[in-house]
Amino acid sequence: MSRVFSAGIIAASLTVWGYTGDDLYSEFSEFSTQTSVAAGVGYTENVLLGEVVQLDSAFAYFGLEGVANKSFWGDQFTWSSLAYADVRTYDKLDGVPVHAIYLLQTELESYVGLISKGRVGARYLDLTQVFDATFDELERVDFIVEGSEPEFYVGYESMLGEFEYDIELSAGHMAFKDMSNDYDSFSVEVEFERPLLDALTWKSELEGWRRQYDEKSARSLSGIPLADTLLETEMVGAETGLRFTPIIFDTVNILELTAAYREREDLVTGYYDRSRLSADIEWRTSAWGIDFDLSGTYTEYQYDHQFGDGGDLKASDSWYWELEMERKLSESWSAFLNLSTEEESSNESFASFETRTVLLGIRWR
Repeated sequence: MSRVFSAGIIAASLTVWGYTGDDLYSEFSEFSTQTSVAAGVGYTENVLLGEVVQLDSAFAYFGLEGVANKSFWGDQFTWSSLAYADVRTYDKLDGVPVHAIYLLQTELESYVGLISKGRVGARYLDLTQVFDATFDELERVDFIVEGSEPEFYVGYESMLGEFEYDIELSAGHMAFKDMSNDYDSFSVEVEFERPLLDALTWKSELEGWRRQYDEKSARSLSGIPLADTLLETEMVGAETGLRFTPIIFDTVNILELTAAYREREDLVTGYYDRSRLSADIEWRTSAWGIDFDLSGTYTEYQYDHQFGDGGDLKASDSWYWELEMERKLSESWSAFLNLSTEEESSNESFASFETRTVLLGIRWR
């Protein structure tokens, strides 16, 4: 739909509803915003996640989280947008020294009846990441991933008895600097939530996606590229968990436990078939004037037709732990310390690694 055509529809709708230019200015003139800006310095061991060559580096950090929203026309509609950035500039990396993730999202939400809401929106993701691709410790080789994905989605949320549910359908196109990996994606997510007790909530999610690659060839079960056949994959998965929010010594604690299982299927030959099992825990609390956020993730991958070393099917498992502590310095300023560690073990050559990061910074809200 063209911008001119969209503007014509909006203008006609305003005329029908009796809105003048002054009314429109009044309805859109005030916004609710929340912004968090952070900066700091840190140090990472094995920043490229390499097994053969491990590169340690200091880095400068910049982070942004911003949300703006506005309800208008009698609270019938709500417009909201968010921006997120995580940028780390390393002093020991050549070529592309920046690891960066940027996310922009905007959506329009409207009531559909008394308890239901519908929404339509768009997201844009941009990322730059450098990995180790070294096979000889005498010569380090880096592998750079640069990609972007515009995505459009529609959603609907409502209640069924004591259950809250949310359905979202989305379509996007992931484009990489290496165009041979570009793909179109179509996704669906269904979330359920139900309170069990005053401080206990059950949450679950069903999800799936399908990817159609623009140029990437499918492979036979022996790994040989099929030059005239493009790769198509799909994933189905389920996630369930509990959220516990007890009040202890006048402090709200938040404990979340989640388990998930996902299967990816190669729709052409099955070569890329794999399963993923994961478990997550997160605990947030406050003590001595400090906010604590501790999270951990365990993940297992099991491939159905690809082999690792020793003739066994390829498999890996990993642990990731992160602890962030934040203390207020004033009404708007705070200092934070972030510690993280990750370890992955794989029976595939050059795929195991360990990495640790410490980050110290200040945050303005």
